[in-house]
Amino acid sequence: MTAVGSGAGRRLGCRAAATGPRWLRGAAIALAAATLCACASTPMVVPEPPGLPDGIYSADGRALTLEQAVAEWESIPGDGPLVVYVSETHDNVAHHQVQAEILLALMRRFPARCALGMEMFPRPLQPLLDEFSAGGISAAELKERSDWDEIWGFDFSMYAPLLELVQLQGSALLALNAPKALTRKLAKVGPAGLSEEERDALPSTIDLPSDEHRAMIADVLRSVHEMDDATFERFYAAQRAWDSTMAQSVAEFLARGSDVRALVVIAGGYHIYGGLGIPRHVDAAVGHPVRRVIVIPVDTAERRFGPEDFQGADAGDYYVLSRGPTGGSHP
Repeated sequence: MTAVGSGAGRRLGCRAAATGPRWLRGAAIALAAATLCACASTPMVVPEPPGLPDGIYSADGRALTLEQAVAEWESIPGDGPLVVYVSETHDNVAHHQVQAEILLALMRRFPARCALGMEMFPRPLQPLLDEFSAGGISAAELKERSDWDEIWGFDFSMYAPLLELVQLQGSALLALNAPKALTRKLAKVGPAGLSEEERDALPSTIDLPSDEHRAMIADVLRSVHEMDDATFERFYAAQRAWDSTMAQSVAEFLARGSDVRALVVIAGGYHIYGGLGIPRHVDAAVGHPVRRVIVIPVDTAERRFGPEDFQGADAGDYYVLSRGPTGGSHP
């Protein structure tokens, strides 16, 4: 199959993202809001995945089961672990259900050889995540000691199934993101307002050029908020800091080498769509395209979807449909 970032994922128009299907519009609104607010030695047996009631479609319109999709992902050519990017709208329960189901299916395919990277945790918290993965603290203690309500703020219970799966298998749990204080400062004063130490802390790929990415983010932000060019440039610098820092975290994990067969990366949609955010920066940081697949959850609570909705869609390689109890509007 063709990875989105290698060319197939470049037809997603930024206008379509802001004004198109609701499953993209919600994430567009959320990105603007978020930017402006700026291992066990004997793994336990993982239970059977609960299944996805509304199905999976590939970008070429094929309907698959979750097991068939995972088999296709495993067959992607190349060396090293498979990186599975799964987007989310942050307060959408259906999206988090999809993420847990995908992680569960991959853990069944590769017992004790999966890892999870999360946008929700900043990099300085990595020692705490290591302690949690090793079973040293509970999920409740992780929530309290990470100051979850301050660093992230969305309902912790939506992420708890993912965390429980990681601890169950003693899997690596990666803190991907930049410190919140740094991205907030970038959005307020721009790169020129950072101290030399703060600028040195930014990844080398932060200035990786992409007209498509710039146009997509500009369209999203300006569809929700009026802003002049200088204001946009500051917010776009914060967006690039998020993407490049999370990519650096992924690249460093891949470079360390391990027996991990699949790394699941969960992040808001506009860090992932079209491979233009984190995936593009990972390839640049590693120095070559990595084995990857981009998966977009779609909440079917409001209407039904069919193959025609996804043929030629470029946000991702696969679209996983799931009916959640609520539909969110913030990524």
